[in-house]
Amino acid sequence: MDIYFNPGRPAPEPDLTLLSDPFFFLIENQGRELLGRRYDYIAELLEDSFEDIYFQLFATSELHYEIINLISLCTPVMNHFDFPRRTQNRALKKALSVILEDYFRKDGHGRNP
Repeated sequence: MDIYFNPGRPAPEPDLTLLSDPFFFLIENQGRELLGRRYDYIAELLEDSFEDIYFQLFATSELHYEIINLISLCTPVMNHFDFPRRTQNRALKKALSVILEDYFRKDGHGRNP
C-alpha cells in the first residue's frame, strides 16, 4: 500500500523563513570550521569577561542563540583582525568585548553587565 502525503500536487517550495535563518547563512557563507572557531572564541570571551551574563544565558537556555547573534555582530571585526590566525591579539579581544558590552547594555536584551 502506497501512502501519498500530497497526492496530485507538486512538491512545496522551500520555506523562505528557513533560508533566511542567520545560522544557516553563516554556515553556508563562512564554513563550519571557521564558524565553530568563532563560536568557541566568543563563548569563551563571554564566559571570562561577562560571567554573570554567561551563566544567566546558560540557565535560561538562551546561550547558543545569543552566541549566534554575537557571531554575526562580531564577524566584521574578526575579519579585520585576521581571525583565526591572530586569536591571541589583545586588540581583537578588547574590540569584541566592547561589542559584547554594547550588545548586552541595550534595552532590548534586559541584561546589564
